[in-house]
Amino acid sequence: MVWILALDLGFKTGWAEGEAGQQPSRSGSTPLHLFEFLGWLNDRFKERRPRLVVVEDYLPLAAYKRLGTAEHSVYDALMRRGALEACCGLWGIELRAVDVLHARKHFTGRRSHGSREDNKRATIVRCRQLKYVAAGEADEDRCDALQIWDWASSALARKAPRELVLFGGTSNG
Repeated sequence: MVWILALDLGFKTGWAEGEAGQQPSRSGSTPLHLFEFLGWLNDRFKERRPRLVVVEDYLPLAAYKRLGTAEHSVYDALMRRGALEACCGLWGIELRAVDVLHARKHFTGRRSHGSREDNKRATIVRCRQLKYVAAGEADEDRCDALQIWDWASSALARKAPRELVLFGGTSNG
């Protein structure tokens, strides 16, 4: 059994966890300052220690500039990632990173759907198709974490889902 915790790091941290090859057991998002994030991670690891933690990889610094990301947001992202690496190291938990474009292609079938909003919408729609979230769900941080979790389940744990759901929303069952 491979228990995976996937994180979409940010002030509002998206998270998804569960056994690879199954439906995610739990997911959500919560606003956390850096020290709250460390406490949240520690509590999560005490409750159910994952075998693998997966997070979006860093963007190149030039990409942050091109996207117009505020400097304090870049520092915050780097500090969260460093805190995550330290926490995983202390607990002896493997930490892996995935390029967001690679995870999105796996999850939605395309690396890009156009604008940032179009990419987020495609991820949310796919989460609904897979029944990872309810039909009215619109939490992009939660859905980004579910996308990472799904990629990790397939690509790293090599566990295919029990039920195949095609991009049109139909299943093999």
